[in-house]
Amino acid sequence: MATAPLTLTLDDGRTWSFDAVTRIQEPRRATVTRHPIEDGRQFADHASVLPFQYVIRAGVTESPFSDNVFDQEVGPARIAAADEFLRAALGQRVTVVLPGAADPVLEDYVLSEATAERGIAKGRQYVLRLDQVQVASTTFITIPVEQSFLEEEDGGDQVGEDTSDDEQDEEEDGSILYEIIYGDEKDDS
Repeated sequence: MATAPLTLTLDDGRTWSFDAVTRIQEPRRATVTRHPIEDGRQFADHASVLPFQYVIRAGVTESPFSDNVFDQEVGPARIAAADEFLRAALGQRVTVVLPGAADPVLEDYVLSEATAERGIAKGRQYVLRLDQVQVASTTFITIPVEQSFLEEEDGGDQVGEDTSDDEQDEEEDGSILYEIIYGDEKDDS
């Protein structure tokens, strides 16, 4: 059984196999900061590598070349089914399998563009742009609050305002915060 030269699999498990890959581009990009200085020249002090991107030109025919078609239709309906699959995949995370490539399996990519072109007899050629997704990890940091901070009083009253209710509310809020941080035990010293 021959393997398809390109398959895309969505997170929900739907998979599409393409019949041919005619071009793979792997542009590697970086951005460089540019700051003009007094004489008008640009000063660059930092560069960062952008996420990877692949541009793949792949074809779908009415009669697939491989047996690995994942229950796809055969005949003219296959082209319409390919269009429908790519519309559903646009903007979605996909797993890409390119047998024989340097990186045969690409995970964490999003199909950011899918352009259909005519040119294959009884088929269609697509230009697919896949952008790498890089997720930053989140971390929670607990910041300890000292008791002296909670016990400080606001010394600045507005002239002519009665702040007794506000100060009582602040004291209650402070004691609630103290209980949240240190528990129900209060230090009466």
